[in-house]
Amino acid sequence: VRSACGGAGRWGRCRGVWGAKLEGANVRLVRAGGVAPRWSPDGARIAYSLDPTEGSRVINADGTGDHDVSSAVRGGWYSQAPAWTPDGQRIVFMARDTQVGHTNDAEIFVIDANARSSSAATQITFLGGHNRFPTFSPEGTRAAFGHGDGSWSTVNQVRVVNLDGSNVRTIYTKGS
Repeated sequence: VRSACGGAGRWGRCRGVWGAKLEGANVRLVRAGGVAPRWSPDGARIAYSLDPTEGSRVINADGTGDHDVSSAVRGGWYSQAPAWTPDGQRIVFMARDTQVGHTNDAEIFVIDANARSSSAATQITFLGGHNRFPTFSPEGTRAAFGHGDGSWSTVNQVRVVNLDGSNVRTIYTKGS
């Protein structure tokens, strides 16, 4: 699966979630408009993001069953960068505060992979700054993510957190 195949504009003219066999055969569009696709561990579903204001979604690998899991986590916060637990039961994602005049901070959330409402999401970081691009640990009990206090494009730490939000640890700091 890949996304955003280039072209004009911020996301490219042929933006979407595309599928193909490893040797490149049977290229097909699974979902127009999607970016950052991630296969479920069993290969049956794909989690992906739309524009930041449209959130994260899950779709079956054949293109059916597309549904929102986290578009508006709470007023003005929109999700991006979904990743699966190793057992395929949950999804971790970042959500940004995009309200005009707000900080544009991003925090990390977890949701059941079968959820059909963003109200089921649980926020697991309350750190401020830019907490981005989460992924699960191999055993599925922790999430690792990049953290930056400066501009949106700067990540200067890698942190780990338990899925209940406890035990936030910095495991790498740039320049140290």
